[in-house]
Amino acid sequence: MPIVRVGSSLVYYAHVPKCAGSSVEDYLAQRFGPLAFLNRDYRKTALPKRWTRTSPQHIDTEALDLLFPKEFLAASFAVVRHPAARLRSAFTFQKARRHIPLRMGFEAWLSLYERQRDKDPFLLDNHLRPMTDFVPEEAHVFRMEEGLEAVVAWCDAQAGNTDGPREIPRSNKTDEAVWASRTPWKQWIRSRLEVGMPTLDEALCARIHGLYKVDYDRFGYEPFDPIR
Repeated sequence: MPIVRVGSSLVYYAHVPKCAGSSVEDYLAQRFGPLAFLNRDYRKTALPKRWTRTSPQHIDTEALDLLFPKEFLAASFAVVRHPAARLRSAFTFQKARRHIPLRMGFEAWLSLYERQRDKDPFLLDNHLRPMTDFVPEEAHVFRMEEGLEAVVAWCDAQAGNTDGPREIPRSNKTDEAVWASRTPWKQWIRSRLEVGMPTLDEALCARIHGLYKVDYDRFGYEPFDPIR
């Protein structure tokens, strides 16, 4: 839940994991200055010493309401994504970081997640939690598939100017398994990721719809549109 100061107002960005979150954070920081309630080094702290179950930027609305009065923040916005594409992205992201075995395919992992989700809603730093859990009711919502240009225009309206960058470049390229180093072991990992990148057919989309029906309903996505 990064908070940015825009003029004299505090604006809340509801960071939904795997929805261009790092890209939007980098844009906000470049345009408006340092962000509060953001810790990208969260995982470097040993588990027993962490003060929260997740990194602050992945806070859910229930915890947000406990910590911040509604009137404290002047405005809020979020970027969302087709739930099936988002879950596939999360799968690739976590596999690249070895939180999912490289040999495990998407369907097997989905079955595992279906068994785990109710036991641990904070699983994998909240990366798999339904999007609606992150987005306040009053937030202005942008859909990632429609481009991020509208986010820039919204920031213009909040700031009352058109200063700063005119586009939001992509910061996190894990979905494409792009690695800075060309060492053999990284090339091997990249090959495993590419082979394991799933095609989401109608059956898989139906299972994902069952897991994230609240997101499909709230954000207007079609449930059985296969994502290639």
